[in-house]
Amino acid sequence: MKPLSAVNYIKNNLSGIMPSFVSVLLSVILVYSITAVIQQFITYANCSYINPFKNFTYAAPARSSGLSDNVIALILKNDSVGRIYPTQCAWINIWHILTKEEAKIYSLREESISSMMELLDLKVAKGRLPSDGRNEIILHWRIAANNNLKIGDTIKKSDISNSQALVGYTVVGTFDGEHYTGFYTLRDFKLPDSKLYKNGLLLVPKKGELSRLNEFLYSIAPSEIQLDSIDIGIDGTSFFICFANMIIIMVLSTILIVLCILLANINYIQYYKRRKEFSLLYAIGYSRKEILLRYLRENVLICSGGYITGVLFSLFGIQIFNIIVWLPLGLDLPLWSTFHFSLTILIPIAVTIASIIPAVKMLKKIEAISILEGK
Repeated sequence: MKPLSAVNYIKNNLSGIMPSFVSVLLSVILVYSITAVIQQFITYANCSYINPFKNFTYAAPARSSGLSDNVIALILKNDSVGRIYPTQCAWINIWHILTKEEAKIYSLREESISSMMELLDLKVAKGRLPSDGRNEIILHWRIAANNNLKIGDTIKKSDISNSQALVGYTVVGTFDGEHYTGFYTLRDFKLPDSKLYKNGLLLVPKKGELSRLNEFLYSIAPSEIQLDSIDIGIDGTSFFICFANMIIIMVLSTILIVLCILLANINYIQYYKRRKEFSLLYAIGYSRKEILLRYLRENVLICSGGYITGVLFSLFGIQIFNIIVWLPLGLDLPLWSTFHFSLTILIPIAVTIASIIPAVKMLKKIEAISILEGK
């Protein structure tokens, strides 16, 4: 006597395996969607507050009178500084699914904008770079889309940005890259650098000197200078990123606990319905191990099928939402990453383990003599 294979059993008992299959499928979709949203938040935080400052540090005056001549002189003499650009900083909001963030936009001369674009590996997607003598701005395409700004639009509403400095500027281009920022032209571009340094400095370090430069800047006149650096960016976002990761862990843990308890009970009922089948197999010579492995194969196939189907549904749903909803707003949820895999793969593994426990306990109670006697 040869029992049905695991695949054939599933084909012939779809109603019996459907609760486990659907539970795994829905759990994968839920976890996949939540992790995609959280990962989008982390990506936007990194691209706004951390990635740019891997290449430069922004030094702003802490006083309305600007940076003092003494502070400027110390910075100019520091041998870890590669290039210095006089600048001022404004902000534009980026709204995404969880919250809003602020992207920093820097005022620079035309040639300095070109140099910074090259430094940050930013490529013009549409339009052109801003020109000196005109109130023009170029933005990351996501920032522009998120604020419904197109090439040729003039920034008129003060609530678009947190700084009045950008009001009246015309968008002349968009760019792409891993740094969510933008550049606008200096109104006082004809003035020499020495006259503009007091408004703020964009400091590009020599190769490998970023940490040394930041240490130097932290040590001088903290009451006169405010810094935007990679250390401050990491400190500012670490709490929110840790909080987001805690949400994922809590959600995943809750789903796994509820799912394992639910499916352990479902599988107990399913095993109880099949106890005569397994008892007969045991009576005709199948060992407890062979029966358990057979049951395990069935559960692995069911959980794997639910997992793969859940992932495919998630990919399809996210892609549709990206095309229809998110991309027009400058947003998109990540389709796939090791982050998605490492979390969602825990679902079929945990469910398979939880499902096999009742079978292990009940197989220990099988006795061939009782079976043959019909007990």
